[in-house]
Amino acid sequence: MELNALFRQGVVEAYGARFDEVYAAYLDLFAAAPLALRTPNRVFLSHSLPPASRLATFDLAALERDPTVEADLLPGGSVHSLVWGRDARPETAAAFLDKVDADLLVTGHLPCDHGFDAPNDRQIVLDCAGRPADIWCFRRIGR
Repeated sequence: MELNALFRQGVVEAYGARFDEVYAAYLDLFAAAPLALRTPNRVFLSHSLPPASRLATFDLAALERDPTVEADLLPGGSVHSLVWGRDARPETAAAFLDKVDADLLVTGHLPCDHGFDAPNDRQIVLDCAGRPADIWCFRRIGR
């Protein structure tokens, strides 16, 4: 399933004639949002992590470039690898954490039957896209 096309379709269905305006606002939000966060206690939060095949060329500096260089967004680029990777093997998580100088990784991007998972001893995956996680998340933030 092409998720980017599905997202656009959802925006069209939700906002109809205002699609262009709302979609442009989403693109502005995505452009302004940080690609990752590293906390003082060495937790790294990101959408995903690069696959093992991309770790050698992953450039942490790509996450700080402003504006982002187009090559980083293309398949094989550091930002693309960080956003679209799905490799949750213990050795990949450990190598990535060494590269970003952190001890624990919190990601999303992987569906979880119960809303969260710990695919290895250094990574937690949070999935608030569907039930039961969406109910748990909304209750936690008071909605």
